[in-house]
Amino acid sequence: MRRVMKKQRHDLTHVEIMLGNEEKTIGARWNNGKVQFFDSYKFISKSYHSQIYTIKSIDHWLKGICK
Repeated sequence: MRRVMKKQRHDLTHVEIMLGNEEKTIGARWNNGKVQFFDSYKFISKSYHSQIYTIKSIDHWLKGICK
């Protein structure tokens, strides 16, 4: 049986925070609700497919500017 997943807002299914200039991130993966550090933002998900990476600065958001 194939489950039909609801469409996510802004087509985002997962968000992680980049740590520095490398690929290191902090985020919650594997549907266990635990935040962890990861050596790379790149990983194979068992929950979804067709991964597209979009990297954005959160500086505007931190300053209260919503664009």
